[in-house]
Amino acid sequence: MNIKRIIREELDDFDWIKDVKTNDDIAQEIYDGLEWDTSDEWGGGRPYIARTQWNDIPFSVIPSQKKESPIIIPSVFYKGYRDYMREKWGIYDLDIQKEIYLKIRYLMYQKVKTYN
Repeated sequence: MNIKRIIREELDDFDWIKDVKTNDDIAQEIYDGLEWDTSDEWGGGRPYIARTQWNDIPFSVIPSQKKESPIIIPSVFYKGYRDYMREKWGIYDLDIQKEIYLKIRYLMYQKVKTYN
């Protein structure tokens, strides 16, 4: 048997690894899926208005002066978040859901911090 063929067959068994996502990857995908409205209706595009993939209720994202996370008003971002994490990503662990949520908030902060 050819050694190259054996190695290739073994590598084919690990193709699923390409589909494994880290918490950072998941947070980035969720963030990338947010629908942002930065129209001037609110004065220069602030606060940002966004919508999530799991509900169609708009929420404001306002830069915080005190910490590296935005203020989210109202808290509709959370409405359906846990169900979405379970159904879409298969993540049931609340600590992991919280970790991903905090990463998403930081990404939102990165977007809005320049508009302080």
